[in-house]
Amino acid sequence: MNLQGDPWKAGSGGAAVPADDVIAAARAQADFYAEMVGPDAYEHTVPNLSGFISKDAGLKRYMLSILGNPSVKTPPEDVYLLRDAFVCALPLLYKRDRDFFAHSGRDHHTVYPVEFFAELGGGTIPVLDAQAIFIFKAGTANYGHILVEMLPRLENVAPLIGEPTRLLVPPLPGTMTDQLQGIVDRMYSNKFVIEPMRTPIMQVREVIYAGPVSLHNKRKSRTLLRFAERLREIAPRAGSPERIPARIYVSREGTTNRRMLNEAEIRATFEARGYTSVQPERLTLLEQVAMFANATDIAGPIGAGLTNSIFAPKSAHVLILDSGMQDFFFWDLACLRGQSFTWHFGKPLAPFDIACLHTDYHMPVEPVRALLETLE
Repeated sequence: MNLQGDPWKAGSGGAAVPADDVIAAARAQADFYAEMVGPDAYEHTVPNLSGFISKDAGLKRYMLSILGNPSVKTPPEDVYLLRDAFVCALPLLYKRDRDFFAHSGRDHHTVYPVEFFAELGGGTIPVLDAQAIFIFKAGTANYGHILVEMLPRLENVAPLIGEPTRLLVPPLPGTMTDQLQGIVDRMYSNKFVIEPMRTPIMQVREVIYAGPVSLHNKRKSRTLLRFAERLREIAPRAGSPERIPARIYVSREGTTNRRMLNEAEIRATFEARGYTSVQPERLTLLEQVAMFANATDIAGPIGAGLTNSIFAPKSAHVLILDSGMQDFFFWDLACLRGQSFTWHFGKPLAPFDIACLHTDYHMPVEPVRALLETLE
């Protein structure tokens, strides 16, 4: 890689600088940086709200203030180069002086020192005397986060890569790591060589780190749209047109976390209106892309499987059933794609409790049935 030419610019490689601008601070920490995408914006459209009731007027005002904002601005998207940096499978990134590279800590609740990970690895830190790419952040246990907030970073790295380069991959759920090599080979003409991380931490001669393309949970970027279109292009056709479901109900009946206790009844309500029930976790990534590519209507309880709506046409309608999470992620995703969105709340809004991320719940059926009648 020619670090002296465009588009690379020199950073100071020093400690984090106090700055309101997190981009400027990251550029100062890196040895080199390249701005791959300039500032941008996309529209936010007001969703169709159902069951939007609460005794907490302040909470309703807050949510409406977010939902009523007509657009979201996206900052520049950078790729950074750090020499002799430490890559942690958590995942986190540290500079050669073992100072934390702050841009990699987004959405992490705790940042441990390098020594913590060295001890997990038996007291030694293996050295990779090569150049390697790192794109991961907090949320590697979640399909939706990987698909929306991590893998799209490859879009910004690919233009900088002239020959096959290692892509360091921390532990990922299911068969995701095994699927990646074939997928990225086809998407990016063999530029990336998947290398699973076998140790908690390693030191790498040159780390190419792709900066954020999102701010969970209220901002994404057009970079995701470019990535999703690449995936659509390589996905297999899902059979003959008459066999491709136009209406998809995304079921969570196979999960052991945050179960909808009466989902069988809710699912039957959707199936009675022509929806096909799908459990995305039973499909490969490319099979999921193909399944959702021509969907007209997508519905289901909040969960990672609904992230596949990004592969559906702009004309698609998305309906989520909210158990109390009040998560803007899927609404924002639909806005980026240009899809219409209905947000149904299964109970009155209350201040967010992190326990609802894991607590089983019941979704009243009659309000859902009545909502579906109004949407016909």
